[in-house]
Amino acid sequence: MSFGETFGARRAYELGIVNEVVKPEELEGRGKKVAERYLKAPKEAVARIKQLINIAFENTLEKHLEIEMGHTHQ
Repeated sequence: MSFGETFGARRAYELGIVNEVVKPEELEGRGKKVAERYLKAPKEAVARIKQLINIAFENTLEKHLEIEMGHTHQ
């Protein structure tokens, strides 16, 4: 990835970059279902997950886990 190589959806799945792969004609419906799950989820939890993702590469693994544990106990 960092070398500009390209790959398909199946390879992205194998690498753990995406959680699932769907057929093009199923994409819109599946996207709506995923969005509905997020809309039903606790907003504070979703916000904290987003924060953790956004800072994932700014810290060491140990520091990131420490931050994550801090979120868990709030």
